[in-house]
Amino acid sequence: MKISEMIERLGQTVFEGPFGAAAQLASESPEVAEIRIAVLDEVRRQIQRAGGEALFPYNRVRIQIRAAPNQAAVFQHDFFRRYFDDEVRKCLAKEACRFPADLRIRVEAVDEGKWLRVEMLAEEAAAAPAEPVPAHRIARLVV
Repeated sequence: MKISEMIERLGQTVFEGPFGAAAQLASESPEVAEIRIAVLDEVRRQIQRAGGEALFPYNRVRIQIRAAPNQAAVFQHDFFRRYFDDEVRKCLAKEACRFPADLRIRVEAVDEGKWLRVEMLAEEAAAAPAEPVPAHRIARLVV
């Protein structure tokens, strides 16, 4: 673990810990910064080593965020999906990790359960439709 990551985690534990617990008890939505850090930590935990390379074998990441009913619609917008997609890709690139080209992020707001749930799935890619064979045309050359 890098020194900067250790310092960031220490700061989170010391300064944000007491406030984060109070917010979770009050059933308020977590802040985006908290969600980002937790998601990236979970993604880093799922990186595997093979042949001296770092690999992320999953092509689907589903992020479920517990949100208050009046704030659930905020997390359904495409903005957060693109934000977390960019953040996960940057994280994997920073770790010099190979990941599937069809990596997709899905963000959902739920009203019960843990404050954050991150699931990684390895789904088969849909087979590309076969290209139709072009019809043969008869050409005539006149000289």
